[in-house]
Amino acid sequence: MTFPFPNWPTQGQTLDSSWPPDARRQTVVQIARAVVGLAPTDRTYHELCYPHDTPAQAAQMARGQSACALVCAGILRCMGFEHALLDEPYARQYLKMDAMSRLRSMGSWYADPSRLPLPGEMCIIGSGLGTHALTAVGGDAEWLESVDGGRSAIRVARRQIVRSGGRVGLRDSMGTRWVVGVLACGEMVGTMEWCLPPKPS
Repeated sequence: MTFPFPNWPTQGQTLDSSWPPDARRQTVVQIARAVVGLAPTDRTYHELCYPHDTPAQAAQMARGQSACALVCAGILRCMGFEHALLDEPYARQYLKMDAMSRLRSMGSWYADPSRLPLPGEMCIIGSGLGTHALTAVGGDAEWLESVDGGRSAIRVARRQIVRSGGRVGLRDSMGTRWVVGVLACGEMVGTMEWCLPPKPS
């Protein structure tokens, strides 16, 4: 299958090098907010996270996987960014590389524990079973607002910003998880028209 699917409306624009980084980030925020509410039982969710897998594989994986990094990868596809790792079926790919590692391989990755993501950038926090990927969409000096995937519907989350010893962390009900690195989406150049998910019928 080829992403985007015919029912995904393209926007007639490519986020190429003529777009300043802040405009690319603003578009990522727009895309991220548009996928909020998609749930693992939705066909559109499967198309976002597993576009190159069969419908049966996508439905099965969506039931059992935490898809936080897969949602981030889906947003990158929507912005028109192309990378070989985004074109492989995930049913085959996850056996050799987890979704977090895929994000780190996209380019424009900064393994900087002191860097807080700007709106329109992606971030990995935590370690071990507490590792999590998110897309920053807003906030202020004390709070970061993000769009998050997981084991349930894609949602907007709000976490308190914590700074200690030159590191930046985000605090929620799971405690403080420290920033591992940031994917600077404003530096990533799209080569296809960017798109949004179809509206529910």
